[in-house]
Amino acid sequence: ILIEVDHLQDVPGPYIQIKGVNKDAVAAAGSMLKLDGSYTTKSYLELILERLPAIERNSGGIHSQQSARLQEIVEFIQSQGCSSTSESSSSRVVSPIEGIIEEMQLRIRRLERWLAINTVLWTFFMSALVGYSLYQRRRQ
Repeated sequence: ILIEVDHLQDVPGPYIQIKGVNKDAVAAAGSMLKLDGSYTTKSYLELILERLPAIERNSGGIHSQQSARLQEIVEFIQSQGCSSTSESSSSRVVSPIEGIIEEMQLRIRRLERWLAINTVLWTFFMSALVGYSLYQRRRQ
């Protein structure tokens, strides 16, 4: 189960999403959070479209064809986030953003490791160079 709490513009309270494969587990999580009767099954896009003034919704705002396409994109992105986590061996549900963050952290750790290795090698190389230079001076 993944529980996300977001704050949307022009929405008075927090927007809570409970995602999971098992509907009973999701319902139980909603009950434990005492969300009974205070929740909606609407997506972000539906909430935003409802909050638009009627003039913007009909004429100059988002057209129904555009909103349908946006809804498809949102659902596709959400399904990709869920399917990618179910394919992995990890038991923890990871959102696409968390996956990107973990990948960046992994890259940073690799770079830090290479930095440490390079620092040690440069220190060794410079020590050898200084040592050889001092050896040559004493020999003369």
